[in-house]
Amino acid sequence: MSRRKHPPERGAKPRPRALASARARGRSRRVRAALAGLAACLLLGGAGFPLWHGGFVHGAIDAARAAVERAALGAGLGIARIEIRGLRHADADTVQRALGATMRAPIYAFDPEAARERLLALGWVESAAVARRLPDTIHVDIRERRPFALWQHNQRLHLIDRAGAVITGERLARFGALPLVVGRGADDRAAEIVDLLSAREALAERVAAAMLVSERRWSLRFDNGVEVRLPERDTSAALERLAALQARHSILDRKLRAIDLRLPDRLIVRLLEPVRAGAGKRGKKT
Repeated sequence: MSRRKHPPERGAKPRPRALASARARGRSRRVRAALAGLAACLLLGGAGFPLWHGGFVHGAIDAARAAVERAALGAGLGIARIEIRGLRHADADTVQRALGATMRAPIYAFDPEAARERLLALGWVESAAVARRLPDTIHVDIRERRPFALWQHNQRLHLIDRAGAVITGERLARFGALPLVVGRGADDRAAEIVDLLSAREALAERVAAAMLVSERRWSLRFDNGVEVRLPERDTSAALERLAALQARHSILDRKLRAIDLRLPDRLIVRLLEPVRAGAGKRGKKT
């Protein structure tokens, strides 16, 4: 027996499936209206120059843009979620401000490329990717610079990466275990001396600072205050020589002010306290 479908009684509540379908159709209409408004705004913007100078349109673009914003918000195209990945050291609030995304603002009005440029201006940010994910999400992937060394120049201290790029000059206490390089140009050449020392662990663990002298050669300051002057060329061979002297004679533990290794065929040392003339000679009895 066939069943006849009776129309719903007046005042009856719509079924959940029908209600959801109606909401989806309404949302779809609002989205289409917002996109159509955006297209109209772009077309008007393209024609704005001759119309503006012809005196026929005044403020039409702003009015159209405002209308599109209202339509977009009504269609659920406002920013409701901001996803940022890759942060470890960078300050989240600073990154948020540079991103420039405002919650509930029209998502189409957000410029991902401009936001990316602002993020790249931050010291911690090495690379960034910014994207709009409709209908309501801004997604950001950040790769931070890796702290490599501390650089001191003009009595100011900076954190730098391996390439010498300055990351930050703030809150540096947590990076106190990193190598310290000093002097003009030492930022760009930090990897050079750090790599040479890393291959000689017994020396590296005692170096307090590596100083670039006249942007030409390195001098090392050790933990007991001894300064070792390295040559401009063949720095690696000089460090090998120093490592051998330390292993055989504990030269860094002597009462010395400086060790000069700039000449390959000789070793010059400066004593911590100069020997006075006649010291050690017995005086005459009177």
